[in-house]
Amino acid sequence: MYSYKFAKISFLFLSLTVSSNVFGTSFKNYYLQVNEAEELFVNNDVVKAINLYKKSFQEYKQPFVADCYKAAEIAYYAGDTAQFIDFLNIAFANGMPISALYAAPILLSIKNNNSLLLQINNNYSVERKKFSIDTAERDDLFYKSYVCDSLKVAFGKSGSRNFDIAKKQVEEEDKFRKFIAEKYLSKGIFPSEKLIGIPTDETSIQFREKYSLPDLYPKEDMLKIFSSNGMTVTVKEGDRLECRLAPSAVLNIFIHSTCTIEEYGNLLWESVLNGYMHPKCYGMLEEMCITWNRTSDFSKFSKICNYNRKDAYYNILNYDRIRDNVYVEDPELLKKVEANRAEHYMQKYSVDLKKKALEKAKGFKFFFGWGYYQ
Repeated sequence: MYSYKFAKISFLFLSLTVSSNVFGTSFKNYYLQVNEAEELFVNNDVVKAINLYKKSFQEYKQPFVADCYKAAEIAYYAGDTAQFIDFLNIAFANGMPISALYAAPILLSIKNNNSLLLQINNNYSVERKKFSIDTAERDDLFYKSYVCDSLKVAFGKSGSRNFDIAKKQVEEEDKFRKFIAEKYLSKGIFPSEKLIGIPTDETSIQFREKYSLPDLYPKEDMLKIFSSNGMTVTVKEGDRLECRLAPSAVLNIFIHSTCTIEEYGNLLWESVLNGYMHPKCYGMLEEMCITWNRTSDFSKFSKICNYNRKDAYYNILNYDRIRDNVYVEDPELLKKVEANRAEHYMQKYSVDLKKKALEKAKGFKFFFGWGYYQ
C-alpha cells in the first residue's frame, strides 16, 4: 500500500467579492469571434484572422492565454512581426510564462533571431508584471488537489488494492468539489488561469519543495501514459507543464466524477459565460462524465450518475475508451456534433480537423489543456 505523510498547512483564506459577471460583459461574442478568426486562418484568410484576433483582445481585457498564443503563432507564420510581438505581450500580461514560448515547433526558429529574442525577453520582463495572483489561494487549491491525487496514485499503485484508500479519495474529491462550488462557482467563476495562473514546472516544483511533498507524477511516467493513450506528446521545450497552457490546475477533481454536469453543470456553464472556463473545457467535462470511473473499482465507492445518452457529443477527446464511448464518425452524427458545438460556442469540428492537419504540416500548436482539447 502506498501512503504519504502530508505536511500540515495553514492558509489565510481570502473571501472573494466578485460579481457574477466579473468582466462586465458576456464572453459569448469572444468565443464566437475567436472561433471565426481560427476558421478564417485555416481557410487562408490570414489578414482578416489577425484583425479579428486584435478586435477580440481589445474588447475583452482578459482573454484566454491559449488564444493569444495561437494568434501569435499565426502572426509569426504570416511574417507580421509587429503583431506577433503584440499578441505575445497580451499573453504575457495575462500570465503566460516565457518558458512556454516554444510550445509550438513553428516558433523554434526564434532561437536563431537574436534581436527578436532580446525584444521578447525585454517585453516579458515588463508585461508579466501586469499579472498577479494570490499565491496563498493558489497553494490552498494546489494542496487540496494534491491530497486527492496522492490518494488516487496510492490506490492505483497498491500491490493489493486497498479500498479504504479509494473510499477516502472519493470523500476528499467530493469535499473539494463542494468547496469550489461554494467559494467560486456560486459567484459565477472558476479557479482557472485568470485566478491562479498557468500551472508550470517551476511552480509545481516550488510548491512541493515548500511543503516537502513528493512528485506524484514523474515526467517520464506521464509521457508514457499520454503516449499509450494516443495523446500528442511533445518533446524538449514542448514537454514542460506550462506548454500545455492548461486553463486550470484543478480540473482533475471534476474530471473524476460522473456527476459533474448533473451537480454543477449550470454553475460551470455560467463560469464559461463569464470568461473563467473555456467552452471546450466544459464539453470535455461532459464527455468525461459519460466515460470515466463507471465500472472501475473506484466506482464502488462513488456516486454514479446516469444520463440520457446522446447519439453524439462534441468529438473533443479522441483516444482509447473515450473514443469508444463518445467519438463518432458517421456523417449524420457529425452533423449533431457540429450542432452541439455551436450550441456551446465551441469551434467547429471541421475546423479543428484542419487545425490538426496544420499542426502536422507546419508545426503549429492549436490544442492545449488536459489531454490537449482546447
